[in-house]
Amino acid sequence: MAVSGSTPKFHNQLAVREIRIGVREFNCIGVLPPHDHPHIYLAMEHRSLCPYCSTLFVFDERLAPTETDPAGCYFEEQTLGCEASAGRRAPRSFGARSARSRRPYNLVGWPRAAPSSDRDGRLATVA
Repeated sequence: MAVSGSTPKFHNQLAVREIRIGVREFNCIGVLPPHDHPHIYLAMEHRSLCPYCSTLFVFDERLAPTETDPAGCYFEEQTLGCEASAGRRAPRSFGARSARSRRPYNLVGWPRAAPSSDRDGRLATVA
């Protein structure tokens, strides 16, 4: 019994021992993101224990697929459509550096020290 063609996800942000749900196949995510554990698929006859967070899920046929007891443990993932992400800037690549950090590098990869000057404005020589 799936919700809109996908596997429903449930969380245990309340840190309760047992959550009653209205589906037999689901994903457990632990607590809410960003502190969630890997989203794992679980299937059960009557009870199922999550191996990551030890939450006991119990099937209750009286509950709808998105209902839980205690209430509020159903996780609804928010996805960004094309129109929502149109104004967002693309992420920078791993090799990109900010303009402030663009300094020439020496052979070992360390940034070169900026030339220093004495009080009269003359460049100091390094021996």
